[in-house]
Amino acid sequence: MNLKVIIVEDNPLTVRSLVETIDWSALGCYIAGTAYDGESGRKLILSEKPDILLTDIRMPQSNGLEMLEAVRDEVSECKVIVITGYEEFQYAVMAVKLSVFDYLLKPVDNEEVIQTVERAVSVIRQDKELDFALVQAQTARRRAKLLSLLVNPAQRKQDVSTILDGIDIHFEAYYVITIQKPNGRIFTQENLNQLNNILSSTYRVTVFLLYDTIIALMMLDDRLERWKEDCEIMIDKICESSIDTLRMGVSELSYSLHTLNQAYHQSREALWSAALGQQMNHAVYYCKDGSHMCFEAGSDVNRQIDMLVAQSNLSDDFAHKAAETIYALSGQQFSRLRAMVALYAMALCNRHNIPFTTKIDTVMSDLWDVSDLEDTRCRLVNLNQALRVQQSSYSLLTRSALQYISLHATKGLQLSDVAEELHVSTSHLSSIIRKETGITFNEHLTEGKMTVARAMLSDPRVLVEEIAYAVGYKNYISFYNAFKRTQHMTPTEYRNKLALS
Repeated sequence: MNLKVIIVEDNPLTVRSLVETIDWSALGCYIAGTAYDGESGRKLILSEKPDILLTDIRMPQSNGLEMLEAVRDEVSECKVIVITGYEEFQYAVMAVKLSVFDYLLKPVDNEEVIQTVERAVSVIRQDKELDFALVQAQTARRRAKLLSLLVNPAQRKQDVSTILDGIDIHFEAYYVITIQKPNGRIFTQENLNQLNNILSSTYRVTVFLLYDTIIALMMLDDRLERWKEDCEIMIDKICESSIDTLRMGVSELSYSLHTLNQAYHQSREALWSAALGQQMNHAVYYCKDGSHMCFEAGSDVNRQIDMLVAQSNLSDDFAHKAAETIYALSGQQFSRLRAMVALYAMALCNRHNIPFTTKIDTVMSDLWDVSDLEDTRCRLVNLNQALRVQQSSYSLLTRSALQYISLHATKGLQLSDVAEELHVSTSHLSSIIRKETGITFNEHLTEGKMTVARAMLSDPRVLVEEIAYAVGYKNYISFYNAFKRTQHMTPTEYRNKLALS
């Protein structure tokens, strides 16, 4: 987009020369207006809000610097080039105080004007690019924090307001929708744009892509009593679109971000019910009484899963048995298999009263995209191994520390912050974390960042550089090196691997 230029000069010949003898379009600019005195110039500047202003100093009614002083707060980003035939020192001093970009003397050489304008254009474009990048990075940071609250069970024991820390998010109520294509097919960029437009036509929404699942946080400010009717209308629009057949799960209506993770799991459980019941292009709504699982296939599956969970001893052998049973029950259909594995894993964690850690979260997330029997065996073995470690060795202090780290890792967290939160010394906390988990605080901190980064990399709309900032790194190189060291591949390689899975 070309930049606005205004010229304020009391000599019409000088104005005409500047307007007609300089190729402003070649400079990426256009003349938005001219004025011949300070008062007319003031009104024109306030009306047009120019990017660049060329102005004389001595003019009728008020001089150029008085005019500039009157409008400077309104056009603080404007680059001002003062053109005058007066060389008195006091003018230059006042121009500097008013943050004038440059100070040229008459008679003005066109080449000198062009060079000065080129420099001003370059600075403006750099500033705009930096502003845009900052907005994008702040948006990514906001999404990272919301995503962490959404999928992280540890947030139930934390102060959500401190986690959001300045994020402007307000609503009367909300619900969560999760959407999948059958058999693990991936959403394209076009699909994402279509769904985002449909979802945002009803309420304010933040849409995430987490691997093969779209998660929509629907924020309501009114019409709470009609939220299901509005949701049904929106779902009808989705089904009428050109997107493939879909499965959808919808949570209950919630009123506090403290229950965001709970709402997310309600929507996923409803989605898994849709998968188990072979329901397509229809939303399953979560109900506390379990009526969303009332169809026969779901009831039978629930009984089978309950039986496996009751028999489980967390051994690798039993993980193999559970994998084989679940795989047989799934009929070898991706979405049914993933739903059943997820339900089994959640029930297993609940039965053994396993507290949340980043390691458990990573293992649980890995279960959501199992693809075959061998894959299911391997990942259930990993789950059992993680649960055995978690069950046997972590003290309350360590569990609390790991929960806090997992939720605050992207905030530039330090060991002293966690120690202060838990009312212990940094040396004691550092020692007990290392003793009980086998790795240091900084390693847990890095893994907490990587957990969020991996989830954000599954969304192709988010740039890798934005993710780096969002998870707490000051530059891309530091993030790249940390990711490659811990994940054994680059962020782009990880994203490409997700796209092919």
